[in-house]
Order: sequence, then structure tokens, then C-alpha cells
Amino acid sequence: MNLHSTSSASNQYNSLAEFLAHALALEMELEENLLAMAEGLETHHNDRAARLLRQQAKEIAGQIQVIEAAADDVVLPELAPWDYPWNTQPDVFDHAISQCHYLMSERDVLQIILPLLQMARSDYARHSQHSRNAQVKKLARQLADHKHAQIQNLTQRLRNLPPIQRPQDLDPPNTPE
Repeated sequence: MNLHSTSSASNQYNSLAEFLAHALALEMELEENLLAMAEGLETHHNDRAARLLRQQAKEIAGQIQVIEAAADDVVLPELAPWDYPWNTQPDVFDHAISQCHYLMSERDVLQIILPLLQMARSDYARHSQHSRNAQVKKLARQLADHKHAQIQNLTQRLRNLPPIQRPQDLDPPNTPE
């Protein structure tokens, strides 16, 4: 994930076009990475975990449609990834990827997805609070609220899952001693 950190709270979108471009980039990157993880798990026949990742990617695709609808009459700027005022820690996705393994359970998947959604919600909330553009504030609040509801649903789902019972790894990685 090519998300870059910025510590400047003043680095906010005051243009609806720039905010929409940012929101699209954020959501599309989340969707792309969840689908890539799902594909990897399907390769290893972990269909349950892959299905959950695809469900969440579908949820994000719905967000992309909302953003694209809002951008229907807006000319979006083409920004380089480093030009976005990301409100992320660079290692959020790297950490998520490092937790992936072919025996992932539904619980593991949720524990990877939740921090990514929380990062996006935090980013939208920041723009809803600090932007000087009323349209940006309103759309950012809607997106933050949607992410919040998604986080609440997944958190509840996580609470209802049984503890992880890992199957025996019949092909463990070779580790030098």
C-alpha cells in the first residue's frame, strides 16, 4: 500500500475535487489490497478467509461507487501518491501483510481488516473536522460514519467468533537453525 504519513494537521483539503481524488485513491487501494490477499488465500484453498476478504472488498466497492457518484460532475486532479495528505502510519498495511498466512482464520482476517478501516475512518474524520470547505466536511463525515458502522459490525462479528484453533501445518516453512 502506498500510503504516506503526514504530520501536518493544516494539510487539509479545501477543494472538493482534491478530497474526492484522495477518497477514491484510499478506497481503491484498500479494495485492491484486500482482493490481492483473497486471491493469495484462494491459491491455498483457504476459501473461508478469502470469502471474508472479498465481502469486505465488495463493501469498499460500494463506497467507491458513492464517491464516484459524488464526483460525477467534478473534474478530479491527477495527484501523485506523495501529494495526498495521508493521515496514516506507513506501517499499517505492511503490518497487516506481515500477519497474513495461508492458514488464516476468519478471526485473523478481521484483525487485519479492522486497523485498515480504522485508518481510513480516522483520515475521513480528520478532513470532516478541519477542512474549510462545507462540501468536503459533509462528504468526509458521511464516509467516516460509514467506516465507523463497518468497524462496529466487524468488531461485533469478531467478538462472536470462537477462539482460533489452528490446524496442524503439514508443510511448515524451513527455518535455518
